[in-house]
Amino acid sequence: MSTTSPTHQDSTHVPFQSGSGGPQVGLQVHGDDSPVGRELLGTYPSYADAQRVVDHLSDEKFPVQTTSIIGRDLVFVEQVTGRRTWGSVLLRGLGSGAMMGLFIGLLLGLFVVAPAGWLAIVLWATGFGAFFGVIFAAIGYAATGGSRDFDSVGQMTANRYDVYVESERLDEARTIMNRVAENV
Repeated sequence: MSTTSPTHQDSTHVPFQSGSGGPQVGLQVHGDDSPVGRELLGTYPSYADAQRVVDHLSDEKFPVQTTSIIGRDLVFVEQVTGRRTWGSVLLRGLGSGAMMGLFIGLLLGLFVVAPAGWLAIVLWATGFGAFFGVIFAAIGYAATGGSRDFDSVGQMTANRYDVYVESERLDEARTIMNRVAENV
């Protein structure tokens, strides 16, 4: 791989999948975080927009394995969904334990010949699963000592997305995107 300037000679390794010829362990990047051997095709405000660009390239039979979508300015957003109380913890433990017990009961029920015996095994396993689900949920919640009394959902997002193409394919990709833009 050739470098385009002296500042690009010391590259570092970034662990994400990409590259031509199938998945690689990582992609080499310059000190300015641009992939080695690739040029910027465009910057987009959302992942959907960047994905649409690669999809257009794919529709035109462009070798998309030579492209990369890189999220920039990453932000972690955690949306709090509610309070965590003893009641909610125990109810979730009951539900998850019952589902696990039901699953085990159904598996064990495969080996029972009598219909009444099958139902008994499924019901007992569901009951035991619910009981132990409540016990383990209570132990887990008590162990936190109230340090996290809320539920949340986290998401990593980027403020912009760069689409890179291998340097020798950049002009071809630009031609395709210009043709697509004219037809819109």
